Amino acid sequence: MKKRWLYWVIPALVLVLIGFKARNVNDWSFSQASELTRMRNIAHLALLSSGDATSRVLPVQEVSPGSYLLRFEKPFTPVTDSLVKMVVNQLGSQRAYSLELRDASRPDILYSFVVSEDSSKTIIPCLDRPLPLGQYELLIRFPVGQSKAGYLTGAGVLLILLAGGWFLFSRKPAPPAPLPSDDEEKEHPFLSLGRYRFYTAQQKLELDGVETELTGKESHLLSILAKSPNTMVERSRLQKEVWEDNGVIVTRSLDIFISKLRKKLQDDPGIRIVNVHGRGYKLEIV
Repeated sequence: MKKRWLYWVIPALVLVLIGFKARNVNDWSFSQASELTRMRNIAHLALLSSGDATSRVLPVQEVSPGSYLLRFEKPFTPVTDSLVKMVVNQLGSQRAYSLELRDASRPDILYSFVVSEDSSKTIIPCLDRPLPLGQYELLIRFPVGQSKAGYLTGAGVLLILLAGGWFLFSRKPAPPAPLPSDDEEKEHPFLSLGRYRFYTAQQKLELDGVETELTGKESHLLSILAKSPNTMVERSRLQKEVWEDNGVIVTRSLDIFISKLRKKLQDDPGIRIVNVHGRGYKLEIV
């Protein structure tokens, strides 16, 4: 009886929330599309400044809320001063963001700069230092406050908290899917992921006879995602099972290892790891 009022109040709050979000969904979607278009144009201009007018810009990836990865089909020679000018021209100098130029084969940062709303905190180093021809990628980050969450007012956040609280207290969380046992691995030595064979015990992937080694954490992370294909696995669960249970948890570690797994799975277009609006990741298999 004490909880009966929840069954009236919560649906009413949800209806109010739906009406609230309906007013913002068009602006939200348009803003996201505009941001992705700007990212793609930055990648296009980066190639043009290096003298490349023909190679493709690969699809822009939102690797985490407010973070966009720009990838390129072919190696090119970055021009740092031109890169800074075109990014500031596209994104402006009155908002906060950072850019990292990285080697596509490893997470080394070869050049970076930071633009702040406070111009005294803007850092743009090494403009005249040349960089060699290489396979690069650009990572542009915005503070989370400038991303989609900015479209929700205090009332909208309150409604979400109320609805979420009701579900948390009225439902028990589903137990996490177990990882393959030793007996299962002996009976089924590999998992089929699209065209890949995933050998969990040996921590490796195989595609058309070519083997790719995985680290312990990469293998553990892929095992969890592979047990729930085409289903979102929450970030908190991945962080807990892969890092926290071992006594260490670093917020950025999950995104870095997801990025590494994407590269190791990129030879099969029918399989990909998708970021679900910052809530978790999903292993999509066509």
